Amino acid sequence: MTAEKLRKLIRLGFGQGRFQQYQPWLRVRRSFSSPVSKQHVFQIPGQGRHAHLLSGLEHSFALLAGYLGAIEVREQVPVHPEPARHPGFDSQGRYPIRGSDAILPGLHDIAKDAGIDPGRYPGTALTFVMTTDLVLLVKDGVQHKLVYWPVKPSADLWGPGGVRRRERLELERRHAALSGAAFELMTDETVSSEFLFNLRAHKPFSEDLERLKTTETLQRFAERFNDSRGGKLGEVWRAAGAFAGIHALDEQRRLFDVAVWLGLLDVHLSKPLGPHLPIWWGGWEQRSKRPAIPS
Repeated sequence: MTAEKLRKLIRLGFGQGRFQQYQPWLRVRRSFSSPVSKQHVFQIPGQGRHAHLLSGLEHSFALLAGYLGAIEVREQVPVHPEPARHPGFDSQGRYPIRGSDAILPGLHDIAKDAGIDPGRYPGTALTFVMTTDLVLLVKDGVQHKLVYWPVKPSADLWGPGGVRRRERLELERRHAALSGAAFELMTDETVSSEFLFNLRAHKPFSEDLERLKTTETLQRFAERFNDSRGGKLGEVWRAAGAFAGIHALDEQRRLFDVAVWLGLLDVHLSKPLGPHLPIWWGGWEQRSKRPAIPS
């Protein structure tokens, strides 16, 4: 890394923009592959752009953020060494956040106040550009706010190198506080693996979500599905699809995935879910107890 390369990335807009125009500071590309993490480029339903996630755990929690109703999900959001605009700044004024027109201290000053080395790019004197894995925009009563979600495997925090990783999390937490944002560490122990697996398996395509979410067909499907209270999952969604006037199996599956995403079905996502398995009911009670986006 060189100073000129950093300036070029900033000129090209990386780590900048909002909503569909956002460009993450770090992107998945062939030269940025990892021997230990599976990277993902995919569209979070309803977000309108492709996200660049650097691990399977980031992928799962980006989906969870969308499922929980985040208005915007940004990944690999940078904190530069020098003072920079508030991460909630939006030149178009959408979803205004209190204080988002401010210039915030950079990583140099935050690290100095914390007594933590900010780190440098290997072989250089250049201070590292720190990134937060996920930054969410959420509704907080009648206002809006940001939520920082660093996503880390628990073993990485307490194994070799864990002290340094926890120091970097402290720098992220301090930047979140300066932004007036909430901060919550997400790990592989935050949410059950079965829940995250089912969320990945039944993530609807964005085009299906937009096409079906307000239709009477979806409402009829969900009503019949919830009224069944018995049978195997495949049998129930086929009967619900037929009741809604949909007989093609692929379209019935799309209805099921969209209904799950929108919380219209009383299906327990923390239990095994498959077309040949009995349905675990109680999803609405589970959803009321689901991990909340901090406010």
